[in-house]
Amino acid sequence: MKLLFYLLPVFAGVAITIQSGINSQLRTAIQHPLLAAFISFVVGTIALGILLIFSKEILPSLGEYSKIDWYKYTGGLPGAFVVTVTLI
Repeated sequence: MKLLFYLLPVFAGVAITIQSGINSQLRTAIQHPLLAAFISFVVGTIALGILLIFSKEILPSLGEYSKIDWYKYTGGLPGAFVVTVTLI
């Protein structure tokens, strides 16, 4: 199990490199950087949704979300910015 924690950052680095190449090819194919970024995040959102469905972790109740400061929901904005700027 400890080995997995050493390998995950390596796999993440490889994934970022692959993601940039695939997104670049998508942008070239559709000639629209914002749409390419949108498609990238929609596909990622669907993948995460599937993982959540099969996850055995208990999700917080809906009431718990209202107790979270609003800015804590903005963590995806830097990622969207980076992907979009990369595609532009």
